[in-house]
Amino acid sequence: MADKKKAPRKVAECDLSPLFRRLVAPCYDHISGQLGESLFELLQTRQWIRRVPGSNDFEITPEGGRDLADIGIDMNRLKTSKRKPVAACVERQGGKLYPHTGAHLGTLLTDRLFELGWLKGKGTKNYELTEAGMTGLKLLGLKPDWFPIHNS
Repeated sequence: MADKKKAPRKVAECDLSPLFRRLVAPCYDHISGQLGESLFELLQTRQWIRRVPGSNDFEITPEGGRDLADIGIDMNRLKTSKRKPVAACVERQGGKLYPHTGAHLGTLLTDRLFELGWLKGKGTKNYELTEAGMTGLKLLGLKPDWFPIHNS
């Protein structure tokens, strides 16, 4: 019996613009999507986290620890956990990589946003940023160009 060769499947490469990315989505136990990426950038801009010199790892700065505690992040829980405190988790879409806050800090931030009512949809695959969340995130200094687009 002759071995029939199948023609290789063509995969369309499409470079989706950020407007086609979800505003906010779950990634394991933390936030990804445009909001996740923007929060990660904000943490670095405000110098709450920084890259460890000579490494791809991140650490929470002393100032970041104080400010994160001020917004309700339990720093004792973060410090005593066996989990890595903070890491860049990467979402891949349209051939591009989008880093967001992962590890234990990513989880604690996500939990805090749900506690504050800034996100809804916990336990589902569809998180939604609320009006209160947009207001609160703006107060923290998050002013992305995609505000006030709602998650669909």
